Amino acid sequence: MLARLVRQKHLTDENFRVGKTKVFFKAGIVASLEDYRDLRLAELITGFQAQIRWYYRGFDVKRRREQLTALKVIHHNIPSYGSRKRTRCP
Repeated sequence: MLARLVRQKHLTDENFRVGKTKVFFKAGIVASLEDYRDLRLAELITGFQAQIRWYYRGFDVKRRREQLTALKVIHHNIPSYGSRKRTRCP
């Protein structure tokens, strides 16, 4: 992970040392890494939320189209329903 951060130029080799069981950072480096992590998480979460909104918006559009089609059918059938002769049941 540290090599990736170095390649992306978020960190330099002088800012940390890798021991046998620990990683040692210079003062202030951990805070900057946490800030970078927070920014990246915010980007990912925002993108995920946008995809979810897009997905559910598709359901809403489909539902509204079906409602419009049903409304047109009802609107078309109302005159023929009203012009029918009504018979009384005994």
